[in-house]
Amino acid sequence: MKVIFLADAGKWGRKGEIKEVPDGFARNMLFPRKLAEPATKKKEAAVRAEREEKKVRKEVSEHLLARAIASLNGREIVLMAKANEKGALFGALRADDIADALREKEGVALPASVFPKDMLIKKTGEHPISLSAAGARARIVVRVIPASA
Repeated sequence: MKVIFLADAGKWGRKGEIKEVPDGFARNMLFPRKLAEPATKKKEAAVRAEREEKKVRKEVSEHLLARAIASLNGREIVLMAKANEKGALFGALRADDIADALREKEGVALPASVFPKDMLIKKTGEHPISLSAAGARARIVVRVIPASA
């Protein structure tokens, strides 16, 4: 029997898959637990259309992300942070802090995943940072200046 999986069902299938399974297994295990439903031509077409739509949305999203990253290449972002006399920050700046600053100052919303994973800024001064995602790369400079107390 051909079924459409509504949820992940272990080794039998993953959500959205259309597979052939034994009739008894479908009727006794999958249908009562709402893990799958019988596959009709109309439902199969809907699942395939949804899968194609997700693929297109992902491609558009990646394209927009790549354009946003490319638009930032060579930019300098200035941040203020509390620091001691030697320039050591009282709290480190992380990817989320930089992403928030880019959103506020440049109007570009980026996920933290485009920044290096181990990025941590602990001192004042200029810090070059590489951004990459969706095949695009950019290099920005984050200049941290001490906040006046």
